[in-house]
Amino acid sequence: MDNPHGYGQRTGDDSLDAAMAWIAGSAEPAVADLARMIAVDTSFPPGAGYDAFRPDG
Repeated sequence: MDNPHGYGQRTGDDSLDAAMAWIAGSAEPAVADLARMIAVDTSFPPGAGYDAFRPDG
């Protein structure tokens, strides 16, 4: 089974350090995505504005 992140292969402090590093590296893009979702007007008509979430949009 492919395990690119090494989950299950660390123990103790190494595992916690790896998890904290992943969280720190993922928080900023996640917050940016959330801000984009909040900013898009999708109220009417239903679906209007969803193009902003397309990878090429």
